[in-house]
Amino acid sequence: GLRLRQGADPAQTALAETAGSGADVAQAILVTVWNLAIALGGIMGGLLLAGFGSNSLPFTMCFLVMFSLLIAWRSKHGFPLKTN
Repeated sequence: GLRLRQGADPAQTALAETAGSGADVAQAILVTVWNLAIALGGIMGGLLLAGFGSNSLPFTMCFLVMFSLLIAWRSKHGFPLKTN
């Protein structure tokens, strides 16, 4: 919930600025991917709980957070550094 609420506006802004004239199509794709991610998160969480129990969730979350930070750190699009 926390990521979903705080990440939507910056993600949409970055996407719109990066897409330029294709922003409408990019926003439609973003909504589709967002909904798929929510659905897949529920499925994966259920599979983790059923297969490995609740002890697997913290380790999975740590991995996902580290992976997300790596992607954000390596990103060169969206909010590029602006030098004056």
